[in-house]
Amino acid sequence: MASATYYEILRVAANASQDDIAAAYRRLARAVHPDRNPSPDAHRQMQVLIEAYNTLRHVERRRRYDDLLAAPARPA
Repeated sequence: MASATYYEILRVAANASQDDIAAAYRRLARAVHPDRNPSPDAHRQMQVLIEAYNTLRHVERRRRYDDLLAAPARPA
């Protein structure tokens, strides 16, 4: 099973602006933050959200991530 891309995690398009990415992160962080979300899975959800945001908020990291997404999959 393929895992979700960081864009899917943040619920933004691949061509989203840096401002859109930041706004999506803030909106989702309020919803999944363990202090506000009683779900036992909230901590893991927050960690995934932070990882996605930390990659996409930096222009160079985002470019490298996009290059990885565009690369053809290698057989195992």
